[in-house]
Amino acid sequence: MLLTKVEDFISPTKTGSIPFTVYKNGSYLFEFSLIVDSPTAISTSTYGAAPTLEITGLGIVNSNSSSNFFELVGAYYLDGEMNEVIIDRTNQYSTIGAFVLKFNAEPAFVESNDTTWIENSIIITPSISTGYQGIGIAENRITFVGAEGFSMNTEYSIEVTNHIKSKSGIALTPRKIRFCYEPSTPCIF
Repeated sequence: MLLTKVEDFISPTKTGSIPFTVYKNGSYLFEFSLIVDSPTAISTSTYGAAPTLEITGLGIVNSNSSSNFFELVGAYYLDGEMNEVIIDRTNQYSTIGAFVLKFNAEPAFVESNDTTWIENSIIITPSISTGYQGIGIAENRITFVGAEGFSMNTEYSIEVTNHIKSKSGIALTPRKIRFCYEPSTPCIF
């Protein structure tokens, strides 16, 4: 899942390059530099990162106003034992019947059968054969029900869009999740 996320951070700088080293559980992963040319021109450069690494959601925050963010913090489905199975870039073996998105805050209420909202909020490429028939919202989660139709041996891209809003009206920072649905062999990206 391209959802592995470095927590939001604020770096007080006007322009220039700021280097970062990323570790996971104490092990070196990669390095990147945040390059700020102007308040509207922010980019990155990486060293030692996998070719599939994506750094997204770069932007500026006015230091005189309080920041509120609405972020996707997890994506999973439930297996037959009701265990959470993280959707990620490794192979998956269970049938996916419902896809759950977890956020850092409560999402806004949406009618459970609002298919237009569903189609604009989560875009799956290639399209699954059945599509989502409804949603359920509880606490900080949205469950997309009726997700059957993923094809074996297929790499999927799931875009979670800013059409999803928090209960307080903040638009979601868009995210892209890639995973492969295969019966027995790992995906290679």
